[in-house]
Amino acid sequence: MNRIADALSRQLHGLVDDHGAAAVLRDAIRTKLGRLSPLAWRLAELYDRLDCGQYGPVVSTPTNAHGWIDPRVFVERVSQLQQRGITVGKLDFIGGLLRLAPDFRAAALQTAETLQEPHGRIARYALGGAERPEKSDSPYADEWLAAGRARSPRGHLSELAVLGLSPEEPDGITPATYHVDSRVDPRELRNAHWTGQRSLRVVHVTPDKPEKGTRHFRPTVALAARVLDGDVVPLWDTEPRANPGVITPLNTDSTLAIAVHVFFVSLDERTTVFADPTRLLAPLFQVDRGWSDIARTALCLALVSRDDQLRGTAIDALIEGIADGRADVQRISDSLIEVSTGGWIKLNRLASSLGEVARTSVTAERVVAGILDRVIASWDRLPRDAHHLLSLQLELLTNLQHALSNEARRVLSNVPGSGKTAKLAKHLCQMTSEQPSLTMLEAAIEAAEGRLARAERIARHLNSAT
Repeated sequence: MNRIADALSRQLHGLVDDHGAAAVLRDAIRTKLGRLSPLAWRLAELYDRLDCGQYGPVVSTPTNAHGWIDPRVFVERVSQLQQRGITVGKLDFIGGLLRLAPDFRAAALQTAETLQEPHGRIARYALGGAERPEKSDSPYADEWLAAGRARSPRGHLSELAVLGLSPEEPDGITPATYHVDSRVDPRELRNAHWTGQRSLRVVHVTPDKPEKGTRHFRPTVALAARVLDGDVVPLWDTEPRANPGVITPLNTDSTLAIAVHVFFVSLDERTTVFADPTRLLAPLFQVDRGWSDIARTALCLALVSRDDQLRGTAIDALIEGIADGRADVQRISDSLIEVSTGGWIKLNRLASSLGEVARTSVTAERVVAGILDRVIASWDRLPRDAHHLLSLQLELLTNLQHALSNEARRVLSNVPGSGKTAKLAKHLCQMTSEQPSLTMLEAAIEAAEGRLARAERIARHLNSAT
């Protein structure tokens, strides 16, 4: 692997030089241009190293899919650079720390005992060692922060306060939390974006005070703080196919927060602007890694997008999540209900997406029916296009030989009129179910088998990583 990385570093010299991007990228470091992503900043540093003829392993090069680095390989790369007398680049080291895979850390910690300082203590802290920073380590505060986020992606890093790091930075020593304001009309957000009005935000992050001039050395802060700028989308103007999730695979919430903003702006566009939507949703396809609140919000927005490619990607993600148990009925429906509070969701798109998901298995039918039941039960009054969801729910409950919950039945029991919605509501309320049908039992068994397979897969992985 290191021989490949060594050869790649030589090839990159010609690649970057041929594209004439070297001067621009190096200048990005010096002028701290906020538009460029941490990936571009790291490339600028790498080019400077290559320009000096310092060929060798690139510490932050992934060894696995989704941006992960095997911790044992990470330690070996740092060790090789130190033995060759090559300076370990600050951004390269930070980028590698943030990509450390959770497995094989114990083995890597043992070999990290031989690493020279200051990288040795920082690496051992990241890998779970007993090392802690002291005030004298403040010149390496950025590296310690990356190590802390590798060690505890969503935790409070109070032990790093001695380095003078501000607790007001999102995903600095304080973990970032996100809130989505679903009352914002996507049309207003889109108009504000195109007219340059950056004050309107749909995603809010806490804490919200990144320090000036530090983002290029603190990738976790740089990504989390993008939602504060009101200018999220242009971050990827020069890298429209970039996948920011590979920068911090241990915690991809910042990537998904960017996705939420992008999906809001592009909700009624045939093509999602400035970004490859499949890459923004890539974190949802990391097998056996759970979905956070912001992940489920991004998924729900994608399910109601006009962009067929984005909606198809979300459908695939939900199908996989149902199969392995990550798509929980209560949490997915709660996210859908929250997103629906603005009243701008097109229920025909939602019904179409959920219908495609439901057709894949009896378990998917059961989960989608459960989601729809909770959504219906949340209505104070029926939406104008409610018939799209009611029609799908009638089909699913008929197949499952099941009935509405009491809460959903109460909402539909007094629908006035004789139109399509009223007729569907009446049919749904007339359905009864004394006990779980054979189809519902089959769905429960299939779901249990999927969760058992997931547990066995995780157990095998953990055993191989010790």
